[in-house]
Amino acid sequence: MKSRIVKPTGNAGGVQAHLRYPEREGVSREGETGRLYSTFTDEADRGAFIERGLEDRHQFRIILSPEDGAAYEDLKPFTRDVMAQMEADLGTTLDWVAVDHHDTGHPRVHVVVRGVTEDGKTLDIVGDYLSHGIRHRAGEVLTRDLGPQTSRRCSGSWSTKSRPNA
Repeated sequence: MKSRIVKPTGNAGGVQAHLRYPEREGVSREGETGRLYSTFTDEADRGAFIERGLEDRHQFRIILSPEDGAAYEDLKPFTRDVMAQMEADLGTTLDWVAVDHHDTGHPRVHVVVRGVTEDGKTLDIVGDYLSHGIRHRAGEVLTRDLGPQTSRRCSGSWSTKSRPNA
């Protein structure tokens, strides 16, 4: 898990350019263009998301990279569960979009969260939650979905971590 806070330049260009990266050709499981999704839709409207955030002081860019991401047939439910837990932790509904990437051996999700609360106030997330809390919540979702993590000793070095029944 990685996260960073980005201050938009006051125009749509920076956010537009950033979203072009995760939406680029070849990142889906089938090698197609990445598709934005959000809480309730598998086809999020990039332009509408950008328009809503033009006046935001900042946004959060998060990469969720579940260690056993390949065990998921679809990362959307995992992402939605993590984001729902963040909303519960932060006490507000979040406006976010995400794109799944399968272009390497490590599936991951690029998430962009607007820096505002549901009532339009600036969303401040403490650094400890950004660096540790989201990772902890993602780990809880993984454990619930795939079971407890175990390690196996193999050929004198640690093999990849596996989960029972995965």
